[in-house]
Parts: sequence; structure tokens; C-alpha cells
Amino acid sequence: MPERRAHEGRQAHVDLEGLAQGLEALRTLVALRLEEAGLGSDPVHAPPPTPRDWLSRPLPPSGRVDLPPLPRFALDSRFGQLVGEYELDTQEQYALLAALAPELDERFHALFSLLAHGSGRDGLTGESLRNLLAGSVEGRLRAARILRPDAPLRAAGMIRTEPFGPRSLDFRILPDPDMARWVLGHPREEPEFSSAFPARALHTVHSLADLALPQDVEEKLQGLLNRIRNRPKVLGEWGFQHHHDHPAGITALFEGPPGTGKTTAAAALGKEAGLPVFRVDLSAVVSKYIGETEKNLSLLFDRAERRDWILFFDEADALFGKRTEVSDSRDRFANQQVSYLLQRMEAFEGVSLLATNLARNVDDAFMRRIHIRVRFPLPDSLERLHIWTGALPDNLPRDERLELEDLSEPFPMSGGEIRNAVFHAAYRAAAEGSPLSRDHLLHGIREEFDKAGRLLPKSGPLPEDDP
Repeated sequence: MPERRAHEGRQAHVDLEGLAQGLEALRTLVALRLEEAGLGSDPVHAPPPTPRDWLSRPLPPSGRVDLPPLPRFALDSRFGQLVGEYELDTQEQYALLAALAPELDERFHALFSLLAHGSGRDGLTGESLRNLLAGSVEGRLRAARILRPDAPLRAAGMIRTEPFGPRSLDFRILPDPDMARWVLGHPREEPEFSSAFPARALHTVHSLADLALPQDVEEKLQGLLNRIRNRPKVLGEWGFQHHHDHPAGITALFEGPPGTGKTTAAAALGKEAGLPVFRVDLSAVVSKYIGETEKNLSLLFDRAERRDWILFFDEADALFGKRTEVSDSRDRFANQQVSYLLQRMEAFEGVSLLATNLARNVDDAFMRRIHIRVRFPLPDSLERLHIWTGALPDNLPRDERLELEDLSEPFPMSGGEIRNAVFHAAYRAAAEGSPLSRDHLLHGIREEFDKAGRLLPKSGPLPEDDP
């Protein structure tokens, strides 16, 4: 299991008094830094500092960390739990408070802009936070170190960064939205679809047993479910996480024709494992701008990894396609994306599911890293009967002469096609005000065969085409 979920499933209270005292200490610290620049101790009425003002700021090589004392956050409070579990020192506590401050008081957005050396950057940045946290060279070096990707604040997913320039501290600092909601006591929400999280939640009313799959497919899915459920025991209790690199990552490939249940199986798998499943929107991930695709994927993987969410990549060959010989810049760009995906997928300490209709189009390097490969075939007649039966609600009025066996045997259809045919039939029956009949279902079957450009097999009298 990922060990970096800094704010999941905790029972703790929101320390309102501690947070209020922390914000007051933060205001005091902003005033102190502005005073050092010769602008007085009143950040509200002081003029915005210019680069010339900062040139006169004293910067001794070393010295004590001159930070106003912070309140002692209650250990059973949400902020206090983060401080205690990750052993955050005073600088790190101030940095976390600074990231959260605009969520509580919008004035901090403007206050932090005063510390940006007149760069014109709004809000909290790497540079403005470093200027806030330290009044010496030694302190500034320490402040820069706590913003590294492997330091607790970023590694545990408490803050995230958005680069905007070439220098090491040229990035905006934002609180992780899930962490902020938890610390501030806001109700948990599904992440909204955005460039920072280009995926949507995948839900289903079905269980794996409802899918009418061949026995070998059921066994593979059950094995995948067991692997997901037993990660804490195998990795933690049995110690595998200390003997292998990236042992928590699980990658499975679902392959098969359209409509054979790959997407529903992904949703049902997450439902039974107790983990949210998010379907990645490839059109929102892939960008024509160099580096943007990698950035989008990095944000996606990072957030899913921290929360132990399952990522589902449908039509995966569009994103995980085979690398080609480089003949122009577009080929080079596409190959870079595949190479980045390969590296990030290998390091991902969560569950990723790839679905494809054409496994032969998936890059061989990805195929070598697949842990479980599940092939979803078209259902046979007995499986189709099970699907037909399960697709019709119990309270649906039916013609007493309707025999589903008459439909399952002669019409080779996928589960998705059967579902669509049932809906066609149900709406036709509702419009006619009559019970669902064989003719209604045959009309639905005809619609699906026409849509796929397939010839409809003859099976007794078929309904006439609509005039």
C-alpha cells in the first residue's frame, strides 16, 4: 500500500483555535520580513516593495531561525496529526500554514505577493515562501530543502507545485485539495474533472459475479482482487516492501472486443476492493504542447497514488501505443510521451488498469510490465442467456410468451450490445403501453446489428421494418 496518504481515514477534530493563532503568527512573520526590507511593520498600509527595497535587506550567513513561536497544535487535531506523524519542524509547519492560509483568509494571497521581490507573481511561490521562512543564508538553504519533491511536505502530498519558470524555486505552491478539505473539516468530495485531474469517477451497480464471464476470466479477476486486498499483509506484515522496488504497484491489462465487459469489470473490481475507480480522459491528458502531456500525467498519478485510487485507461493503445522510428518531430514527441508513461507507470504505487481492443498495438515495453493480463472473449450462448436474464428488471411487465432462450442462441452479441438492445426494446414497449415482447427485443437486436454494420441472422419471423 502507498505510505504517503497523509490525510486518509483519520478521526480527528479541526483545531480552530490553533489555526487562528497560527494565522496570526504568519501575519507577524510577513510584517517582520517587510520591516527587514525597510518598509515598516504594517503590511496593509506599506507600499509594495520593489527589487531595490530587497537589495538592502540584511542576509547574514547564519543565525537562529527568527520565526515567531507557533501554537502547540493538539495531537488529536487534524493539523496536529500531520505535524506529529511527519515530525514537521517550525519552518515546515509555517510552510504548510502558508499554503492553507488563503483558504481561510483571502488577504494572505496579497500578503504573499509582497514577498516576491517585485516579480509580479501573485500568491505563494517557492521564492516568496523562502523569503518568508528565513532571514539568513543558512535558513534560506534549509527553506529550499523543505520544498524538495522528496521532503515530507511534497512527498506526503500536503502541498503541490506548479512550475512557471526555469529556476529551482519558480513554482506556485498550492495545498493539496484533499488535504485542505480534511484539515479544514470540509466534507469529502469526488475530485472535479480538470487539467490537474483529467479523470472521472467510474461507478457500477454490478458485482463481478453479475458479469457472466467465462470461468478463467472470473479466476483472473478474483486473483487481481485478492492481490489488491492483500497488499497490506504481503508488503507490510511480510516485509516485501523492504526487499523490492515499487512493490505496491499493480498493472493489469484488459483486452477484448468492444462490449465484453472490460469497463464494467474495472468498476466492479474497485467496488469490491473498496477503492474508487477513475476513468482517465485521454483527450484531456494528451497535449500538442511539448511537456504538457507529461505534466498532466504526473499530476494524475501523484494524486491517485496518495489516495490509493484505481486509474482506468480505456482504449489504452491510444496512449500506450508502440514507439516508432523517428522521422519527424511528431514521432519524437510521441515517443517521449510513451517513454515517460513507461517510467511513471513503473514507479506508480497504486493500481492501474489498461483496457484495449487491440493488445498488439500496445508498446512491448508496457506488455513486459503487465502483472495480470485478462482476455475478455465474446460470450457464448449460455453466457448470453445469463446476460439477457440479468439485463431485465424483475418488475418489468413481460409478454408471457417471451422466452429469452430464443434470443440467446441465434444472435451472437456482446454484453454491451445486449444491454443496448434491452433499452431499445423497453422504450418501444413503454411508448406502446404494452408488456415487453419478443418483437420488441428483436427490434432492439436489429438496431444493434445495423449500428455495427452486421447482417442479422434469420431466427423465425422477424418484425417488419418501421415504415
